[in-house]
Amino acid sequence: MEPITGEKPVIKVEPPQQEYEEKKHIIRYRQIVWYVWLVLEALLLLRFLLKLFGANPLSLFSLLVYILSTPFTFIFFGLFPSTVDPSSRNEIEWSTLFAMLFYAVVAFLVSRYFRLKKPIDPLEAETKVEDTIP
Repeated sequence: MEPITGEKPVIKVEPPQQEYEEKKHIIRYRQIVWYVWLVLEALLLLRFLLKLFGANPLSLFSLLVYILSTPFTFIFFGLFPSTVDPSSRNEIEWSTLFAMLFYAVVAFLVSRYFRLKKPIDPLEAETKVEDTIP
């Protein structure tokens, strides 16, 4: 039924629907966090492997990987000394490994934060309380 003024009708959203929408958004945010983390980890792993196997730094692919990954490893430069093989260009970049670990912890914490924001219904709360009581 439309109001006489010509405005669109107001649709009342029931609380279960609101909870469903909120849970759906939180799940989507968590998925985005893990997807971004996966892409970042793949990029950092490529950087680490290229340095480890002594890839030509002037190659277009390695140059692209280095340029894309530098903003994510910049704050970790100099944190740990790199291990370099004097007879070749092989290098173990420990700071990149630490960056990978750091970003994994950050992704885990952000994902947990979104999980804490998820609305909980009374039945779910009661079940969780009963599960924790010995």
